[in-house]
Amino acid sequence: MSNRKGEKLGWIFGWIGSFSWIFILSVVLIFQGETKNGILGLVIVGMAFFFVFKNAPWRKPDVEFWKLFLPILNTAFVSIFWAYIVYRSEFENAFNWWYILLFIPLIMPIFTIGKRKWSDGNKFLKINTDTELQEDEKS
Repeated sequence: MSNRKGEKLGWIFGWIGSFSWIFILSVVLIFQGETKNGILGLVIVGMAFFFVFKNAPWRKPDVEFWKLFLPILNTAFVSIFWAYIVYRSEFENAFNWWYILLFIPLIMPIFTIGKRKWSDGNKFLKINTDTELQEDEKS
């Protein structure tokens, strides 16, 4: 049976990439002298990484993905709110309510793969392995 290394790396590095902008913005804020906001951003990044590793689907193979996504996506919304508070003056001049539509891709995985579980993939891999073994035995 496969160890599904690629899927695990995709989960970890995909979420790390999703929250890297907060880390970079936090470091910039610290160097600009806004230490409080920068440290708060780093705390949000730490919270996100905690949820990414705590809710890794291979640790909870029988839990539906949408339940694993919720704490991470909530952290993403907290980070967006944090960025709005930090850069409020820039947002007030450039904000348009239509920008909220840009959040739709952020929540799409809940609807597209939300009902699936990590263990569903294990069953699929096992079926493929069994059929390959049966074909090899016949020839």
